[in-house]
Amino acid sequence: MSEFAGDKDAAAPGTGFVDRLRMAVPHPAIVLGIGIFWGLAMAISAFAALFMRLRFDVITPVPTIGLFFCGGAVAAPLACFFAVLLLGRKKGGLTDAILRFATFSALLSLGTFAMTALLFALQYRLYYAQWHAHFGTKIWLYQFAYTSASAVYQFAVFGANLYWPLAPVFVLIFGLWFVRRPH
Repeated sequence: MSEFAGDKDAAAPGTGFVDRLRMAVPHPAIVLGIGIFWGLAMAISAFAALFMRLRFDVITPVPTIGLFFCGGAVAAPLACFFAVLLLGRKKGGLTDAILRFATFSALLSLGTFAMTALLFALQYRLYYAQWHAHFGTKIWLYQFAYTSASAVYQFAVFGANLYWPLAPVFVLIFGLWFVRRPH
């Protein structure tokens, strides 16, 4: 039953929040496929950026490329889920296609950056944990917060350029895929 007495659409089946959540959960094949392909795209982007800047002598490429793969592999299924949750069923038409493209592209871009930064912060925190206070103490909370914040900042400054120049092209390709896939 609808919260609003005059709202006939809210009482229709398939429009409730739980139904929308159920509809937004992607098929496991989509989760695995988009996770692997987007992770590979981000790994290729990081590799290309490192290669173009000739940074293999300074940066160990395998952990860096692995970090970008993992960040992308986790972020892509989440972007797919949240885009469908926000937009609902595919309605058709140019306006709907543009809205789907823009929403998915924004969620994919921001989600990939955020997830990769989070994974970098967890690895950063793991390294510095040996010099931090014991778990649960007040000083540990400060150390955890400041170490994590500085890791995210460091990733934003130094890691963001590894998305360039290929990641925008991959966002365009995956955005078009999202618009064309059946929902």
